[in-house]
Amino acid sequence: MQIGKLRHKIIIEKVTETINDLGEVIESWAEFAIWKASTAYSLGDVVEPTTPNDYVYECTTAGTSGATEP
Repeated sequence: MQIGKLRHKIIIEKVTETINDLGEVIESWAEFAIWKASTAYSLGDVVEPTTPNDYVYECTTAGTSGATEP
């Protein structure tokens, strides 16, 4: 499994914004799971590290995580 590092203010604050067909902005709160060893992750899954570091991590290749955190 490969994990890409993301650092975007909108993700760090756990807020997402969507613009609907009427041009209205809809905000929602996002909760990310904490990374776990030996866990299956799908493409696009986003996790927080076990020790916060102002980053979240997105799975770029589906698979099972290793025994140690990347």
